[in-house]
Amino acid sequence: MSPANQHVASLTNHKASVYRENANFVYSDKFTDPLLSLLDPKPGQKIVDLGCGSGELTGKLVKAVGNDGFVLGIDSSEDMLEKAKSLNAAAQNLVFAVPRDIQTPLQFPIPGSPSWSHIQPHSFNSIFSNATLHWCNTSPSAVLDLCRSLLVQDGTGKLVVEMGGGMNMIGVRAALWQAVRERGRDPKELDPWYFPRVDEYKRLLVAAGFEPISIEIYPRPTRLPTPLYGWLQTFARSSFLSTFDDAEAGAIMRQVEKACEPDCRYEEVDEASGEVRERWEVMYVRLRFVAVLKAESRAL
Repeated sequence: MSPANQHVASLTNHKASVYRENANFVYSDKFTDPLLSLLDPKPGQKIVDLGCGSGELTGKLVKAVGNDGFVLGIDSSEDMLEKAKSLNAAAQNLVFAVPRDIQTPLQFPIPGSPSWSHIQPHSFNSIFSNATLHWCNTSPSAVLDLCRSLLVQDGTGKLVVEMGGGMNMIGVRAALWQAVRERGRDPKELDPWYFPRVDEYKRLLVAAGFEPISIEIYPRPTRLPTPLYGWLQTFARSSFLSTFDDAEAGAIMRQVEKACEPDCRYEEVDEASGEVRERWEVMYVRLRFVAVLKAESRAL
């Protein structure tokens, strides 16, 4: 494989511009306002935006906590963090950490952030994470260890998360597995996603010292802003398909789009113009939960 065609399976491949084109629903008000309501950020609080991406939701947290509060943004993609910094350039109560894998322990002071007194272990009131933890299939429990290291230990530290759950992207994921298997590869070794069921993730939370307050899984049909090929370029090309060259990866993505067309593609008539437009919709299934860190919780 030539250097020009090399892709590394890593969250660092996420690009803000590609997200905006093919997956802007990830941070849309429609899909994120309910999660922010569960977080219920208050003035003066210190909050971590875990997997902050390009910073759209980070900005909402900054406004909610006010000048007396503080927000720490953590992400693994340098491109995403640069966009987040640009979008929130005027914020005085916000710091972004250097790109990092959230499945590894934090070092204090956090690299890339000023050594301020409020960036200390067990000093944050809440952790907010949207559409991130399903990428952490290497060590899902390590992410919770990281969260435990940041939250206050008085029994009020809150973890509010939405992520892909069991049966997320049903049909599309199976088509990817089939296409990869046809090429003599083991899809289980390449699949980057972790879509747990409720009971599975509840066990992880309890083992990490958290008390689940609410946890649910729900289907969320999601209309895509571009055809399914765009979704695959955004979320599968540099992860699931990272070891294939551009030509082979393109063929796989076209095959998957074609296989999913009967269920995911439809036509919609514009009422004003009468124009018939192609639309694509996929079945997102989300795991959403609120948990609190038990008082004086320690690594088990």
